[in-house]
Amino acid sequence: MNTAQNHPVVFYDGVCVFCNSAVQWVLQRDPGGTFLFAPLQGKLAGEILPAHGHDPSALDTVVLLKEGKLYTRSDALLQVMKELNGRWKVLFWLGSAIPAPFRDWLYHCLAKNRYRWFGRKEKCLLPRPEWKARFLD
Repeated sequence: MNTAQNHPVVFYDGVCVFCNSAVQWVLQRDPGGTFLFAPLQGKLAGEILPAHGHDPSALDTVVLLKEGKLYTRSDALLQVMKELNGRWKVLFWLGSAIPAPFRDWLYHCLAKNRYRWFGRKEKCLLPRPEWKARFLD
């Protein structure tokens, strides 16, 4: 079974419709199983993120834990793109050319409005059976 020690872990807002769609998008483009996933509302986020100085209940960002380092906001997204196969790596290089304050401002605008624009679920959505092992919570 996959473990967080061997794979990057994407912590995402499990009740956000847009965030769940983004997780499914990554799953479809990561057939090798590089990434594991856990909701910010889950037990694992409550154990790991405070040790890195973050309160999961106060976060409005995706968080990537990769090789012991935390990435948030646009940096987290770029790191995910960097690990995906094929043409998706180009997004890493293109995005890296944009200054981080501007990237993060765009990210903040989306994060702030994600429930209003895309909706919210009362519970985390369940993954498809073939992806279930990639979810840690």
